[in-house]
Amino acid sequence: MSNLGFSDALKLKGQTAIALIGLGHGAVHWVYMVFTVLTPWIKQSFSLSYTEIGSLHAIFHIASFAANAGSGVLVDITGKRVLFQVVAVLAGGIAILVCGLADGFLLLASMMAIIGASNNLWHPAALAFLSQEFPENKGYALSVHSVGASLGDILAPLVAVSFFMGVLQISWRFAAMVSSVPVFLVGLAILIIVLPKDFIGPTGDAKRGMSGRDYLSGLATLLKNRAILGISLMAAFRTSALFCIFFALPLYLVDVLGLSVETQGLAMAMMQIGGFVTGPLAGTWSDKIGRRPIVMGGLSAITIVIIGLTFVGNPAVFVVGITVLGFALYAIRPVTQAWMMDLAPKEHGASAASVMFAMQSGWTPIVVLLSGVVADEFGLLSVFYLIAASMLCANIVAYYLPSEKREESH
Repeated sequence: MSNLGFSDALKLKGQTAIALIGLGHGAVHWVYMVFTVLTPWIKQSFSLSYTEIGSLHAIFHIASFAANAGSGVLVDITGKRVLFQVVAVLAGGIAILVCGLADGFLLLASMMAIIGASNNLWHPAALAFLSQEFPENKGYALSVHSVGASLGDILAPLVAVSFFMGVLQISWRFAAMVSSVPVFLVGLAILIIVLPKDFIGPTGDAKRGMSGRDYLSGLATLLKNRAILGISLMAAFRTSALFCIFFALPLYLVDVLGLSVETQGLAMAMMQIGGFVTGPLAGTWSDKIGRRPIVMGGLSAITIVIIGLTFVGNPAVFVVGITVLGFALYAIRPVTQAWMMDLAPKEHGASAASVMFAMQSGWTPIVVLLSGVVADEFGLLSVFYLIAASMLCANIVAYYLPSEKREESH
């Protein structure tokens, strides 16, 4: 499967693997988003405070950070990239199923920890798999991976709330349990169709892993790589801004602009649809012109749009602005990941991804909590300036990053 041209990547066999990994990415995002959109009813059922709901989300990020400590290590040493993806998807499905059966806060918190851990267990393994199996079409493969995430983010609020709870009139508990079904189906499909690639390498060699000593030696070199740390820092600024948007935007749409719940949900979906459209285009384009122009252009556009939104009082115009924001915000995600895989040593792709996601999940809870303080002290509008500042920092870091690809070993 290695050294494929673009036309070869489109063959059925390769495309099936790319599509299933994309759906798996969508599944782990679906699980988190289903929980997120069900929190109003979860809060009512358990008489939780906003602080307790916030702590559940904090647990998600803390568990994500903890999972990064070992996930990249295990993937690189064992070489079982697909096996860890299967575990991540199935664990997330079990967690959202148990959420529907939970009888108290502690069980919910435990399931949120599993969802957070499964979310970041997925990413290092998936990024390593796609970048190693499709080295010449990395941007394309990772953009499909990104589209899967957007698909999960778009469908979760529409299906779990609008359809299950709205049309079918079922409880939030049953909605959570039913939402686990597609997750299990995707996990089983990856297990049956893609898992054999963990045992047969591109040249027919059954061994993909490395010794612990070789791994630690390579990891030490990786952590001294300023480019790897720089991309991780840039990604941390971008991701923390994204979760600040998730915090502030729904509240701003309702509390400040006075939109209905239905319109608020549509507006959030429109932002996700933007990423669904632009992800593959940006990823494939970056394979041809390079990663830096796409990332810097996207970060600049995001900063300008966010600042512009603070001057918009018309709800319809604001929703259009949110859609434009989504186009830029999600387009740069697969390109950033491809850039990381370009610069990382091939045998340490999963660990490089772990460094990036660890920095993201370690920094994000701090910034999200700061956003809450800013909102309480200065109003929700001020949070958008904090988001713009974070994106500006990401752009500055991106400016100083190397653009050239690492040399592939032969």
